[in-house]
Amino acid sequence: MKIFSILDTSFSTEEGIDDDDDDLLADENDEDITFDQGSDAMSKAKDDDSDIDELARNDDNLPTEDEVLELQKDRTNIQIDVVFPGDETLYPDIGDIVRCHYVCKLAQNGQEIENTRKNKLPFEFVLGIGQVILGLDRGVLQMSLGERSHIRISALYAYGIKGALPIVPPNADLIFDVELLRWRRRKPWFKPLIQEAHFSQRPYEDESDDPDDDQNKIK
Repeated sequence: MKIFSILDTSFSTEEGIDDDDDDLLADENDEDITFDQGSDAMSKAKDDDSDIDELARNDDNLPTEDEVLELQKDRTNIQIDVVFPGDETLYPDIGDIVRCHYVCKLAQNGQEIENTRKNKLPFEFVLGIGQVILGLDRGVLQMSLGERSHIRISALYAYGIKGALPIVPPNADLIFDVELLRWRRRKPWFKPLIQEAHFSQRPYEDESDDPDDDQNKIK
């Protein structure tokens, strides 16, 4: 019987954690330049370098300073060791419903807390919106389809200084053995039209086209 879900985020974590979605770092491709003898070649190389720098400054896809600091913070608090690589091509996006198997243990003594493989029931959650602890949210986002990895999560990205007693002690690091099985897109949600009960549920249809009115006319 599952007594406690380590993924329950109802326990408050340490203050100061920002759950905003992070953009991935953009790859900056620098063209290799061969320096030939002569001033013309040197001047051309300098011009090319200045063009690259100008493009980098004008590239809107580059991360902001805050995003870079957040990514550095992720690397400090999340350590991913790949056990079995995935396809390294398909990666889930924020908002996808991911399905995975996981085993969660305390890093300090290896005590097992939860294991979805025992019940043969994969776990599903919406990625990147805070349904699980921050470290698992950010870690699974970096996994490809079919990948199995050990994700070590610091206390700051787990349950912080308070822990989740009596299962997770304060300031406890966690280790997740995660296998990313699949994911799917969420269906778009539209706010329903709110109207009084005596109005038709299809208010934009012409009343003359209502089949009930035609039946009343026949009678």
